[in-house]
Amino acid sequence: MEKLINKIIEWGGQRELLSYSCHPKQLIKAYEEFGEISRAYLKGDREELIDGCGDLLVVLILFAHQLKLVIPKYEPINIIKSTNGMDSKLRKVSIELGWVSSCVDIESKYYAQSSFNSLWKSVIRLCSSNSLNPIHCLESAYNVIKNRKGNTVNGTFIKESA
Repeated sequence: MEKLINKIIEWGGQRELLSYSCHPKQLIKAYEEFGEISRAYLKGDREELIDGCGDLLVVLILFAHQLKLVIPKYEPINIIKSTNGMDSKLRKVSIELGWVSSCVDIESKYYAQSSFNSLWKSVIRLCSSNSLNPIHCLESAYNVIKNRKGNTVNGTFIKESA
């Protein structure tokens, strides 16, 4: 996981996405990716779930770097898959995205770090509850974006059209 995180930070640096001023756009991107995860869950689309979880992890890595937050050490979690469990895990990620957003707004490093840790772990649990390996999700997302061309405009990376 650590090697992938470093590759993503390098990718973000090459695209000028690592400055503090980009963090509001990155947070909005996190909500967008969460919406994609929710849609994939409702449709039962495993591939889109892998893509969405990987993309959300990428966004959170960039966000953490922008705010100089520490990404928690990855620890695999074994969770028995259950439909009700997924619903509660989606709600938890949604709530924690809100907490991170509010902590950043009050500019409290301690609360931002604490909220980010909870959010990160909840995303890892979300993956695990769907029998997804978070490292595989992140690697899949990185493989899609690593050669992507485009420009950063006002803190948002705009990919070139194919």
